[in-house]
Amino acid sequence: MQPRIYTYKITFEEIPHWYWGVHKEKRYNDGYMGSPVTHKWMWEFYTPKIQILEVFPFTDEGWEEASGVERKLILPDLNDPFCLNERCGSALSIDCCKMGGSIGGKITGVLNVTSGHLLSICRDGGVAAGRQNAENGHCKRIAHLGGLVTGRMAAKKLNTTQWLCMVTGKISTKGPLAMYQKSLGIDPRLKARVDSLLSHQLPIILAGI
Repeated sequence: MQPRIYTYKITFEEIPHWYWGVHKEKRYNDGYMGSPVTHKWMWEFYTPKIQILEVFPFTDEGWEEASGVERKLILPDLNDPFCLNERCGSALSIDCCKMGGSIGGKITGVLNVTSGHLLSICRDGGVAAGRQNAENGHCKRIAHLGGLVTGRMAAKKLNTTQWLCMVTGKISTKGPLAMYQKSLGIDPRLKARVDSLLSHQLPIILAGI
């Protein structure tokens, strides 16, 4: 028998949940039971059953057609509490959007804390934005990419900011300076940002040290 391309539905003996999908077999009847990520544990805990819905020609065109049918199956159920699909192409479920917004907000908050700017509004704003996007159904990939770029820029700036040890006068970036101070038993709080010092302050501080 030749391998197949088909759409399918996974259900479970113990619970009313379901999962839509499309599969291209490597060999006929290869025992495939879906490819969940978020809810993978359910496949291990409960008893999944697969129902093959429609078989398509084993060609590139057949795969494209089957993928299109899969999207039509998932989209109406994407936010149903019993549907285990969390995404359909670039569309994400409400729960997935809320989770992404919450995580993005927490990361933003951490970056602002470590850079010396404790702005809880950034964290709360990230969570609120995630919830609003989820409620409006506009959880776009561009927001995710924008968050990654912002995070990388903040990290780069943090890793190049110079700090001065107020005890020994050593100048370095924040992380290495903290390790240096701890190795000498110096309180890591005894430091100052070099770029925040006035031009005449640095020589005076170093002279005093």
